Amino acid sequence: MICAKKFAILNYSTLNFLAQSLKLTKTIYLNQLLFFLGFALLAICCFVLVEPFSVYFFSIDGETLEPRVRDFLVWVRLTTAIMGLLLALLGLRIRERSLPQGGVILLTLSIIFSLVFVDIVARIMALRKWGSAFATPLPINTARKEGESALTPGVYASQVSSDYDPSYRDRVFFTINQFGLRGHLPKVPKPVETFRIIALGGSSTFGYSVTDGLDWPSQLEKKLKPHGPFEVINAARPGATTSINYPYLRDRLLRLEPNLFVFHEGFNDFWRAVKNHDRDWDRYSAVDETLPARESPLELSEANKWPARPLFLTYYFGEWLNRRLKRLERPSRDELEKLLAYDPAIVSIYRRNLQAMVRLSKSKGAQVVLTTFAACDDPSLPESEQRLRLKYTLHVMPELELKTAQHGMDLYRQITREVADLENVPLIDLAKLLPKDTRLFTDTIHFTPAGEEHVSRILAAELTKWLPRKVAKKD
Repeated sequence: MICAKKFAILNYSTLNFLAQSLKLTKTIYLNQLLFFLGFALLAICCFVLVEPFSVYFFSIDGETLEPRVRDFLVWVRLTTAIMGLLLALLGLRIRERSLPQGGVILLTLSIIFSLVFVDIVARIMALRKWGSAFATPLPINTARKEGESALTPGVYASQVSSDYDPSYRDRVFFTINQFGLRGHLPKVPKPVETFRIIALGGSSTFGYSVTDGLDWPSQLEKKLKPHGPFEVINAARPGATTSINYPYLRDRLLRLEPNLFVFHEGFNDFWRAVKNHDRDWDRYSAVDETLPARESPLELSEANKWPARPLFLTYYFGEWLNRRLKRLERPSRDELEKLLAYDPAIVSIYRRNLQAMVRLSKSKGAQVVLTTFAACDDPSLPESEQRLRLKYTLHVMPELELKTAQHGMDLYRQITREVADLENVPLIDLAKLLPKDTRLFTDTIHFTPAGEEHVSRILAAELTKWLPRKVAKKD
């Protein structure tokens, strides 16, 4: 009874404050103002900060919350609830004290108009940044959800910059088709006259820093067209390793009837090997070549659309919060010492998986070309310049020092060369052929538009030495 009575009093006080704010009564009291603020915080706690409302307001992709953001919002929700209860209880304890009505109304209107003004500014910024003041873009990392075998169809966007050129800024867009591939939708079954090439790798093959049509697989197709009926499909996925790409190749890509695979692997395996060594990522393992391909439709879901949001301010806050909460911790000196030589058991995973991918492709009648992953690392430069060039590598792998990072990159490139010899497949050594020019890179391994064009030029020159004979022999 007592609780019900207090609850009724609180509700009455809140309604009375709202009525007074609308000039339906003459006086506003401090205790009633505290009641109102307390209930407002509790309402925010119960509705805005809990799922699915928090997802609607704060998520970057409009569907899920980053784990760090979700954990942070739990603490914010708890703090908000405590503050709301304390303000409500304080309103019960203090005596009635009248406040200037005009001042309270003016303060309330000022807060409302300030939020509206800031949201208008955020929408103008979004219009300039993305070309839309009503919908927010989907970042490309939301296209590959946990457990999915391909990218989710849709249009995605990203803002890119350069570690080497402070003035470099670009807005890029990615189109994922119904097969979960970047770019145009390939025909299945494949036209008889078409020589189909599939490029497979991670973000540096996907073209993470360039918009549609500027990635090196797209440019490679344009350069090969004059030499025959060539088609190049970009089947890369950001962050993918050989452990992920082998079942992707087995279950989906071979059904596209490729004539040739170009594997640009190595860096992500290097990255995951370091993380696996530190037990930060336990899903990196040697593939099982005895498992059969899974039967699933090539056509995936409908294309994702950019989600519309009621407040752009909350979107920018969620974006800022996600960046701020990503804290990287350096390991102890003992852990660094263990990484100096790298764990042979983990390093061997890359060799075994890459060999498995080559063998599987050849067993299905597809040719294979391996490439070493290109980067702008240059051990001959002064240490400060080396550190700048490996800034991205040292950021994603803070466990490593400069020398251990360089050693790891060289090690995984050498394994690629050895696999090419063991499996008797051609090798295009991009790590040596591509100039170490920072104008070609946005960071250690991702390319600028000029870099993508340069890679496609090198690959076209190497492939045309023997590809026309392959096409002629096939015909």
